[in-house]
Amino acid sequence: MIVSAKSGQDMETFFIVNPKAGNNRMGSIWKSYQKHPAVSGWEFTTSAEDATRMAREAASWGMKAVVACGGDGTLHHVLQGVMACRHEKRPAVGVFPCGTANDLARSLGMPLSLKRAIEVLKVGNTRTVDVGIAQTQTRKCFFLVAAFVGAGATIAKLANTQGKKSKGLLGYLPYIPRVVRFSSDVVIRFGEMSWKGSILSVEVANVRLGGGGIPVNPDATPYDGQLDMMIIERKGALDTLRLLSALKKGTHNSLPFVHHRRVTDAVILGSDLELAADGEMLGALPGYISIKPAALNFIVPPAETNSENDF
Repeated sequence: MIVSAKSGQDMETFFIVNPKAGNNRMGSIWKSYQKHPAVSGWEFTTSAEDATRMAREAASWGMKAVVACGGDGTLHHVLQGVMACRHEKRPAVGVFPCGTANDLARSLGMPLSLKRAIEVLKVGNTRTVDVGIAQTQTRKCFFLVAAFVGAGATIAKLANTQGKKSKGLLGYLPYIPRVVRFSSDVVIRFGEMSWKGSILSVEVANVRLGGGGIPVNPDATPYDGQLDMMIIERKGALDTLRLLSALKKGTHNSLPFVHHRRVTDAVILGSDLELAADGEMLGALPGYISIKPAALNFIVPPAETNSENDF
């Protein structure tokens, strides 16, 4: 049921609320915010498809902004509905971060304090961001954080099916031992170049943070019309443990088996591998990844306080 706090010309910002976000906490948390001046109207989702449909409908009503209340998964499904609209009809997107990872919110400088986040959403300051596109032979989607192949995609699949009981990196820790020995051969084509070898994981990122706040791609920014591709070669189990330690410290770029490339498109070929984007499984390779520069207005803190750090 749609709940409208305002009507007519005051209907500017619509909140799409996933009550199960944040380990089923969002439904009760929302009671404290549903009448906030930032909220023109809102609705609870009952499925991922609901979030996409509601975003598309809100755009058709002429809403100036659509806010995903939840985590990166809720935001991902809202994004699909907004990006289905023509560019000139596309509302701005915001996030009220109540997920377990909140990597997009962290990367764009959104406060994770909900009391502070709702005030940022009320101000409605926006910045134009790039949007990624990930596609297999069976599915296509838009993404804001990253696309994955290999260990990263496997962890995403496990987290989707078995859940995350903790916030941030801790939510993924139970699944890391299952991928320490992961190995698969791939061919990656980007521009006029290619890379061939055995991988632990490949990540093509739009923002700097992943895995619940880890600076996986520290140079990635959603404002430059490019994606940052990280290729992690498969070495021994000890090297994988070195990688995990370095990731937490942000020093993994110095490891000899970690390679970075700036790309606008990439094709990843391999057997028995799946492509994932923002935690959603898209099906078997080949996977096609590209970028739509400056495709979306996103609500961020005002310039004087905006940074890509969690604050």
